[in-house]
Amino acid sequence: MLSGRLPPERTFSMTLAQHIRSKNWDELEKAWNELIVGSAEPGPALDALKAASQVKEIPRCLGLVREHGDMLLASDRAADAARLYGSAMLLGGSPGELGKPLWEAARTAWSESETWNAFVEISGLSEHASDMRGAWKAYGMLESLEPGRVIYHAKGWGLGRVESVDEKSLEATIKFLSGKKDRFPYATCVDIFEVLDADDLRAKVVLDPEGLAKQLADDPLEVLRWVVKRNGGRIQHAGIKLAMATLGVEGPKFTAWWRKARKQAETSEWFELSGSTTKVVVRLLDKAEDPAIGLRRQLQRSSSLGQALMRVKTLAGGELDPEVRRAATETLEELALQDGHKLQHRLAVLLFLREDRGETPPALAAMLERAQQAPEPPDPSQPPAIWQLFQRVPGLREQEKSIELMRELHGDQWLDQVAEHLPHAPPGMARSLVDALLEDGRSEVVVKHYISLLARPTRNPTVLVRLADRVESGQYEDQLPAPLQRVQCLLQLAVHLDRTHSGNPEVARARTKLSDVLAKGSPSRLCVMMKGANLETVRSLASMIEPGVERSLDRLFTKVAIEISPDVFRGDEKPFWYGKSIWTTRKGLKRKEDELRELRDVKIPANAEAIGKAASFGDLSENSEWEAAIEDQRTLTSRAMELESMVRDAQMIENAAIPENMAAPGTEVTYADKLSGTEETIRILGPWDDDAVSYRSPLAQALLGKKPGDSVTVQLPSGTQEIELRSVRLLDI
Repeated sequence: MLSGRLPPERTFSMTLAQHIRSKNWDELEKAWNELIVGSAEPGPALDALKAASQVKEIPRCLGLVREHGDMLLASDRAADAARLYGSAMLLGGSPGELGKPLWEAARTAWSESETWNAFVEISGLSEHASDMRGAWKAYGMLESLEPGRVIYHAKGWGLGRVESVDEKSLEATIKFLSGKKDRFPYATCVDIFEVLDADDLRAKVVLDPEGLAKQLADDPLEVLRWVVKRNGGRIQHAGIKLAMATLGVEGPKFTAWWRKARKQAETSEWFELSGSTTKVVVRLLDKAEDPAIGLRRQLQRSSSLGQALMRVKTLAGGELDPEVRRAATETLEELALQDGHKLQHRLAVLLFLREDRGETPPALAAMLERAQQAPEPPDPSQPPAIWQLFQRVPGLREQEKSIELMRELHGDQWLDQVAEHLPHAPPGMARSLVDALLEDGRSEVVVKHYISLLARPTRNPTVLVRLADRVESGQYEDQLPAPLQRVQCLLQLAVHLDRTHSGNPEVARARTKLSDVLAKGSPSRLCVMMKGANLETVRSLASMIEPGVERSLDRLFTKVAIEISPDVFRGDEKPFWYGKSIWTTRKGLKRKEDELRELRDVKIPANAEAIGKAASFGDLSENSEWEAAIEDQRTLTSRAMELESMVRDAQMIENAAIPENMAAPGTEVTYADKLSGTEETIRILGPWDDDAVSYRSPLAQALLGKKPGDSVTVQLPSGTQEIELRSVRLLDI
């Protein structure tokens, strides 16, 4: 178990913060006084004040702050006293109560320095300052602005290092990581920079990058502690990601670091994790807690059984303390036995426990037995209860492992059940069950089910595709329907899969696999099956797949069809502007490419900067700037993807075979209103071209393909118009 032992100062910080959050004021006073008469170090007190600010209890601490400050002054540590008073005030303490002692401590600490008068003037710090908080914040920043210190500019320049200061001109020279170097007046520094403390990990990016890399690799939990503390003791996953980006930890580097940090946090007594895998919330505890107890409680609070299982699976992926592992699996089992959880989540948990323990949990065994004893449905096309149960198992890997449960249920006769009910197999079982039947010499059963599913190709696509892969090998040809009949069924399935694959990974896999099955061999299986087809049959198949199939299959079919007859696509050839492509001129395409380039190079990077700026404002759960920036990110990314697809599929009108004396994209058309005789001339181009009518507009659609002398009826927003074409001229584009 990772203990996460803390040094005395940090233990003091945790103790004081704990008393504040529990509002145990007597114990707080006792512990704080112990700190005062001991080392009197201000660090733990500053951490305690942050905790008090979160629960809005700063006023209850001000008496102790004054006592602590007096002790520091008595010990000739006026600067520490000033920083303690100042921190209490910045976190919500009354300027009226803290302003005077803060001024006295600051004057005692720094009035003899050469910069005192200048700093006081720039910051506005005085005993009776109208904005004591702002004045102290500015003064403290100026005092810390010295060579070697690291600064952070949240609005674009990022991290930099103070190279030198000129106390005469009151300017600082700062070199940024980007290579930019410039001189800034002190007054400007106060307005735009944050001076980082030495223990701020962002400072290490500049001062000790090798040490930071080692810390990220060797002590990810300490890095996570810094991130959480910097965000008030509680932070969401998105906030962690943004905070780590300031350390240069992004993309795969962040994923690797987060995997280790999360696993260690799960087993540390100082952290509590909650929420889903992608929306995890990390909280730093005030006192150590047994990880097993904490994990049990957090699993019980999970929003769903599926979320709890995902959490335990993430933990179980590596070495885990046996006590913590036992608490996790026992809690999962308890949750799975409770009513109200989805069946697929309960099955997933019980299968996970079976794999983890090496034996079937009693609850799963009872569930299987009940399903096995249920009466067979009267309709043979409906799956029996046990197969319905297997279909509810989530995940292809889990479905495949469920085959072991079939062996337990049926013993040596398990393949008899498979032979009878193969069309009901879930996707994860299809491959293994078909192979098992063939290895057992039951090819006639496999062929029978293949023929049956060909008649209803959309009933179980995964099983049908697997059967096609094994049966369409040539050795069962005499047992099968005619090749062209099988091709028609398989292409019908291909159209169905192309239409329904979006958002469904199982259907998408079946779609790709079917294309691979038909492309196997040299010549391909599709070529062999279509051998001997006449022109009419091939055209019929081409018409059937016109709604769309997987791209590689479409190309394969076209190749095979042309080999059968070069005229297959000529008889009913459509004009070039039909289809999904967008036809445009080079100028129109450039306009869209410029729009895409601006999105990629200007707007999306600016949005990323806005997200970083919004994240710096604090708690992301109540941050309107953050939410607006994230919404903009979704809009910009979606638009960029849409433009990329459109530009990729664009076709040049300049390259098209524009028919003569016919209205088409790339022509100038003159037509007359048949009622009034009024003539109009329009240029028909693409939807991205200026000063032209898009060929996709209602007017152009009515004119396309027509010749001079033709009359057409046009449905316009203003109503119906009867027009006659007068002339068509090719445009010089």
